[in-house]
Amino acid sequence: GFTPDRVIDQGELTLDAQGRATVSVPTQREPGAQDADYQITARVIDASQREVAGSGSVPVTRAAFDLALSTDRYVYEPGDLIRLQANVADHARAAVAGADVQVEITQIDPDGTRTPRFDRTYTTDARGEAGVVLRARTRAQFEIVATARDAAGNAVSAQRTIWIHDQQSGIDYRWQQVEVIADKDVYEPGDTAALLIRAPVTTGVGVLAVESRSMHQRLAFVIRGGLALVRVPVGADLSPNAFVSVMVPSDAGVATASVELAVPPVDKVIDVAVVADRAEYEPGQTATFRLQATDGQGQPVRAEIALGVVDEALFALREDTTAKLTDTFFAPRYNGVTTAGVTHGGGFFPFGPRGDRKSVV
Repeated sequence: GFTPDRVIDQGELTLDAQGRATVSVPTQREPGAQDADYQITARVIDASQREVAGSGSVPVTRAAFDLALSTDRYVYEPGDLIRLQANVADHARAAVAGADVQVEITQIDPDGTRTPRFDRTYTTDARGEAGVVLRARTRAQFEIVATARDAAGNAVSAQRTIWIHDQQSGIDYRWQQVEVIADKDVYEPGDTAALLIRAPVTTGVGVLAVESRSMHQRLAFVIRGGLALVRVPVGADLSPNAFVSVMVPSDAGVATASVELAVPPVDKVIDVAVVADRAEYEPGQTATFRLQATDGQGQPVRAEIALGVVDEALFALREDTTAKLTDTFFAPRYNGVTTAGVTHGGGFFPFGPRGDRKSVV
């Protein structure tokens, strides 16, 4: 839930001869054992009575480390391998080895019944990882929860929801509205996106369109048991992003939904690392920087690099508004296609009276 901002502490400080001051801020355990960010703001008035403000934030965490849970996909078919991975790292992003991670998997039926299906504990390796490989079998929705505790007993957890489904599923789901679930967060050109569609009808036919500033693909799909599984090839034309829109006719009219697919242009972006030979410099000293350019696979590349050095104190007066080159050359595209259903005479597209309508795409 949302926790409103509140003042934890305030006061006045006196700067030393180097223009520095040290402040200690008491921390509090947040309701619901949630992490928090403490923002510290300082205002200094110079001899001309001009005020300059600066701020920074400090994370206040609920445990000594953080836990992340990932799956290779969100949607599986029976027989697929499900790869789960838990990562435990401290707040400096250093791996935590030897942490016990409990993995629980619960099946969620259409009526909301929750049935525990899996409960085991794994220990993280030297990389802070604990991996599990399972075989997808039962067609259903599953909730996966990973939990770990630090030396003081503070618990952290992470959760994922996955689906096991195919067009032969005999489960009778029926939803209040239509929803599109992509099997991954990020795709690369050449991937195939598996899209699970939850529909407000038990059986029927719907329309799916892949869109950006124009129409890329369009097809019809069959709904059984309130679900449909559609596979869409991801081409380079969908980079840096595209939208999948669906229309499903139902008794309440034509239901629509969409989901955005992220397809970053990793093959066209160069990463540049800048490493200084010192953490701090005194006036008059020479700073040496090491620059390294790599591609999306981490391999070195030849590149022309522009290096700029700016007095960071300027950002206390005005934020750096320089746009990222990726946002300039590969800006996210808006959806220029409008998806809409037409109803007439109570049916989907022009048909006869309400008592004799059919669902036709």
